[in-house]
Amino acid sequence: MPGPWLTVPSALTRLQRKPAGQQQLALMFWNYPAGEKNLSSSYMNIPRSLGSTADALREAGYDIPPLPPEEELITRLQRLLAPAYSHERPALLKQLLADGLAAPLPLARYRQWLDTLPEVTRQALLTRWGDPARTLSVVDWQGEPVFAIPRLQLGKLAILPQPGRANPAPMATSTARRPSTTPPVPTPCPRTPTWPPTCGSARALRMTP
Repeated sequence: MPGPWLTVPSALTRLQRKPAGQQQLALMFWNYPAGEKNLSSSYMNIPRSLGSTADALREAGYDIPPLPPEEELITRLQRLLAPAYSHERPALLKQLLADGLAAPLPLARYRQWLDTLPEVTRQALLTRWGDPARTLSVVDWQGEPVFAIPRLQLGKLAILPQPGRANPAPMATSTARRPSTTPPVPTPCPRTPTWPPTCGSARALRMTP
């Protein structure tokens, strides 16, 4: 199996040739100050920023439906944030999966991706963060362990909160602005982000199929 550094160029080529309306998008929002009910990015209005970003992408030819009304959007996004701030994280993640507000990434698939990395990189990840199965975002779902990734799926657009830089929370503060820190798991991206336009507090990424 070719390593990820060999498959990225061909994925980028396929993406460049694919019409905008056929592309899947991921849009991440940053939440600070922290808190599941806060839903802000350095005191900016995230829901309106997401709406303006979605409108701009739609005008550019991407197949994105109108976002829900602001009050409904806020409620859904707060649910995506809630597991990161709760002692009942596994139960909340399972509820998000059941309600279609989280995507399951099988742990077995993650391990397959992990094995494609150079040995020095793989060992650095395991040494820094330990066994992926012990990550707080791993839950049992439909008979197998999965990473539960909170996201709001709207047609070809997935809206996700930016995940924490570390786990548990106190560690995140000390590593937040340390560029040398090995990223936490899960780190795989099944689709390669290639184009990050920004609008306010939201960022959109084109993804390869």
